[in-house]
Amino acid sequence: MEGQILRTSDYSIFRKLKGNRNADESRVKSLVDSIKKVGWVSNPIIVNRKMEVIDGQGRLEALQRLNMPVEYHIVESADLNCCRVMNTHNKAWKPLDYIKSYAESGIKDYQRVYQLMQFFGVNVATVLNSVYVHTSGNMSEKTKAGELIFTEYDYIMASQALNIRKKYSPVMDKFGGRRDNRDRVVFYLVDYGRKNKDLNHDKVIEALRNTDPRDVFAQSFERLLESVQNAYNKGKKKENRLFFYEEYRIDNKVA
Repeated sequence: MEGQILRTSDYSIFRKLKGNRNADESRVKSLVDSIKKVGWVSNPIIVNRKMEVIDGQGRLEALQRLNMPVEYHIVESADLNCCRVMNTHNKAWKPLDYIKSYAESGIKDYQRVYQLMQFFGVNVATVLNSVYVHTSGNMSEKTKAGELIFTEYDYIMASQALNIRKKYSPVMDKFGGRRDNRDRVVFYLVDYGRKNKDLNHDKVIEALRNTDPRDVFAQSFERLLESVQNAYNKGKKKENRLFFYEEYRIDNKVA
């Protein structure tokens, strides 16, 4: 039957492809409204030999809600990779869609990332930045291609960093600025604290709690990091001060 356009009102024959993203509810509602207003123009969904939907989850859901027959086309060898490619020509996949898809496909690296995202309620970038704080460049292409490496060690390090981020968030959030800059500062402090045992996160947090937000410059990562250092060092003797901002500038050759 491959190559034929088939038609059915038995929606139970269709299955969700494991690893595919869920149908976007806003798109389904939009399709339903459109069909009600102007009718339905034939646009068969694509399934594989197992009747797993490769392309057309939204159309299938909309037609089912309207109790209308579904036209479908069987491409026997179609798989999840075909699904990802086809969907990029429709509504683009978000990073979460890729992470969830590869996780459901059984790739451990992606399962670890997805588990942390769910547990801490954060996005992909936050999880990756918690580990790859010094990594330059864009990780998104590797993530999309299924080439992301996120080891058990990365998982442990990220868990620690995200737990510390959770402690910092209430005081850091009051300073405003971009969330990603605030997170970068926290993750830098986590990394710095692993190498310099003199840094005590509870003491940094207490210093920030007692700091007037007007004394904090949150326009950029560097200005915020400098402000955090100033808040921590305020009133301390020179031998008790920490200079993580200066170390950052030296390490990164900032003029």
